[in-house]
Amino acid sequence: MKLAYFSPLNPQACGISDYSEELLPYLATHAEIDLFVDGFEPSSHDLPVADCFDYKQHPSALRQLKDYDAIFYHVANDYRFHYGTCTVLRGHPGIVVFHDFVLEDTFLGRAREINDFELYLDEMEACHGPAERVRAEEFIRRGIAPPQEDSPLRFPGHAHSAYRHAGKSSESCVAPRLDATKSFAPIYFDRKLRVDYA
Repeated sequence: MKLAYFSPLNPQACGISDYSEELLPYLATHAEIDLFVDGFEPSSHDLPVADCFDYKQHPSALRQLKDYDAIFYHVANDYRFHYGTCTVLRGHPGIVVFHDFVLEDTFLGRAREINDFELYLDEMEACHGPAERVRAEEFIRRGIAPPQEDSPLRFPGHAHSAYRHAGKSSESCVAPRLDATKSFAPIYFDRKLRVDYA
């Protein structure tokens, strides 16, 4: 089996970097693994992987994703480490592990960094509807933080990423009914969604 693996890794200061570096040796006993990284070089040179592709520097590397038996994506709520992965997974369905219930900073943080709030507003509309987009836009236009930022469990911003490949529209997302006190990982296989609770 051949796997494509998207995740932060050291030296990126993210807990998922350590998580993945502990997980990879176990996965490698069952599969050949290629890493896909977003503009950095892993500091550990003894990771049990066949190859490492920097898709930020070389976007053409993403063309080969169709050749893998499975694609693993690790996603959490920090735009510095996860915005690129969220962008890729929309065009390439795979197995997505959500390490956080809320993904608001993945989009709002990135929008602030590049001073382009359309990407956040598009995500807000896709996850929570056009009325919430308009409400957020009114505040942003006045230079004020969007009110949804103060209610992350009501507006987690993960539905677009979680359900896009599950064959569900944003209007039928079940994210608001999920229990936010439990950790969960929506995982999709061939466009079918399974939600596992830990």
